[in-house]
Amino acid sequence: VSQSRYGHFKISNINMIKTNFDSSNEYQQYYNMALKLFDDSVYAKYLEKDSEELVKFMEICKRGSNEYFLGFYVEDNIVQGIMAGEVFKRPFMKEIVASDLFIYVADDFRGKAVAGKELLKCYEHEATKRGAKVLFVAANTGINTDGTKQFFEKNSYVEYGTNYMRKA
Repeated sequence: VSQSRYGHFKISNINMIKTNFDSSNEYQQYYNMALKLFDDSVYAKYLEKDSEELVKFMEICKRGSNEYFLGFYVEDNIVQGIMAGEVFKRPFMKEIVASDLFIYVADDFRGKAVAGKELLKCYEHEATKRGAKVLFVAANTGINTDGTKQFFEKNSYVEYGTNYMRKA
């Protein structure tokens, strides 16, 4: 895996992880996949989708942010998976930590390709580049929770708690 000056991680001639958009097509594919993630997730049951906030987030990441980042896996010009994360300090912590906002692979590519693994590597790279000392990931979208848990455990993450939610 090599990193180009554009922040893309080239896996082969046609496969790569990207951390910024080369084209409006990639931007649109990321946007569409993020909206599908929302529709497929438990969030859709409790929260209202806000596509304008998604665009704001994507624009912040596109300009470059010390706090937020995104990545996406592309094969044959098709975005197969997307990732977003953030780094932050809590009042009771000395260190900067990272949390994924989501790591999502499209249905057709789950368990078949390297998209999830490469997105996780991208998350780890972008988080540590921003100073994170501890990386948190979660299976809190309600999408393929068991498979996601197994995936994280295979990649050396340990379970530390459980998420619960209800409407306020």
